[in-house]
Amino acid sequence: MFMKKVVTHNGSFHADDVFAIATLQLFFGLDKLSVTRTRDESVISEADIVVDVGGEYDVGRHRYDHHQNGAPVRENGIPYAGFGLVWKHFGENICKDEILQERIDKILVQPVDAGDNGVSLYFLNDLHITPFELYQVISTFAPPWQSEKSQDDCFFEAVAWAREFLDRLIQKEHAQLKMEKLIDDVYTATENKNIFI
Repeated sequence: MFMKKVVTHNGSFHADDVFAIATLQLFFGLDKLSVTRTRDESVISEADIVVDVGGEYDVGRHRYDHHQNGAPVRENGIPYAGFGLVWKHFGENICKDEILQERIDKILVQPVDAGDNGVSLYFLNDLHITPFELYQVISTFAPPWQSEKSQDDCFFEAVAWAREFLDRLIQKEHAQLKMEKLIDDVYTATENKNIFI
């Protein structure tokens, strides 16, 4: 069985690299990926897929970084991060539906990418309480001060959680789309549009 070698950066981790790796695991399967966390150029150059490191975005070579000049930006102004670049190219196959892929992009991927790129999606009101965001959830997986746990072990715990979360979100939104289609079909077929059951 051919094992894909995936590389992402080592050190501290964030929601975009965590969810990017979770996405690749959903696409390829856990038993078909070997994930290494490093910034070693010689290891990066040998990888089949590189995410959030390496300074290169090249779909043909499976390079998905956004830390370079000319990195892609969405039409709405939100720059892509590692998660967004991976989702853009693998999400539709995972969802088996372009509309569902786009829905997940708006619900989850764009907020993660915005946060990773320093783009604020809200303004504080008079209460001055900030939402507890997904990047903060992911940060709870990082080893606390004086912990003996390694960054790598904590990273893979976060990836396992993100993979399950993403899978659940896809299932939930798939069901939501089916329900919306049923409602639309019933409404379209109903002769009296004033009464809807």
